[in-house]
Amino acid sequence: MSTLKEWSSEHRDWVERFVLDLRSANVPEREIGEELADAHARCEQTGGLPEEVLGHPDDYAEVIGYPVHHAGAEQRGILSWVSPVAIQAIVALVGTYALRAWIEGTDLTLNLGTLICWLVMAIMISGLGALVAWSGRRVYSIWLLIVTYVVALGAGIAGALLSRTDLPVVAAGTPMPLAVTCAAIIVLIAVTSTVREVRGGFKGLDPVEIEEGVSASGERRARPVRKLVLVVFWVVPAYLALDAWLTVSAA
Repeated sequence: MSTLKEWSSEHRDWVERFVLDLRSANVPEREIGEELADAHARCEQTGGLPEEVLGHPDDYAEVIGYPVHHAGAEQRGILSWVSPVAIQAIVALVGTYALRAWIEGTDLTLNLGTLICWLVMAIMISGLGALVAWSGRRVYSIWLLIVTYVVALGAGIAGALLSRTDLPVVAAGTPMPLAVTCAAIIVLIAVTSTVREVRGGFKGLDPVEIEEGVSASGERRARPVRKLVLVVFWVVPAYLALDAWLTVSAA
C-alpha cells in the first residue's frame, strides 16, 4: 500500500494532467484533493496503474463530471513536440559555433557581445526550468513558452552575429568540450522525444461500468504514432551533422 503522496509521485504524469484538467474546470483545490484521494483509492483497490484502472486523465475527469477543455489538451499536444525542437535549436546555436571551431582547429573565442547573448539564453531556459521545478508541474502556457523560446532564439542568433565583430574577447579555449556537450544534448533530446512519441503517451480508453453506475475505463487502441513529428525531432541533429560535414569539406 502506498500513500497518496507516494502514489502521486510515482504516477506524476497522470496526476499532473488530471489536476490540470480539474483546475481548468475551476474545481476548488479541496475538491481536487478529494478526487485525487478517490482515484488513489480505486487504483490501490485493484492494484493497477491509473492508466489501466481509470483511463486517460481527460476521460476520467469527464466521467466523474468535470468538463475538460479539449482545446487546452490539443495545445499541450502541440507543445509536446514544439518544446523539444525549440530547445534543440537554441542549443544548436551554440553547438555549431563550437563545432566549426573544433573542426577548423581554432580556439573558441568568446567576445563580450556573444557572452551577454549566451547568458540571456541560459537565463531564459534555466528560468523556465526553475518555474517548472518550483511549481511542481509542467508548463502548458503556450504564450509563456513562445515568449521564452523567441527571446532565447533571438539572443542566440544575435550572439552568432556578434561573434564576428571586433568586440573585446573575454575568454578563449578549446572548443571540443562545448561542441561534444551540445551535440550530445541535441541527440539526447531527439532520442527521448522519439521514444515518448513511439510509446504513444496515454492510451485512450472506452468507458465501462464497474460499480453502481460509476464509470471507469476499459481498453481501446493507443494513439497512433505521428510520423511527421518523429521526423521533426531529428531535423536539428541532421542540420548539425550537415553543417559539420560542410565545414570539414571546406576546411
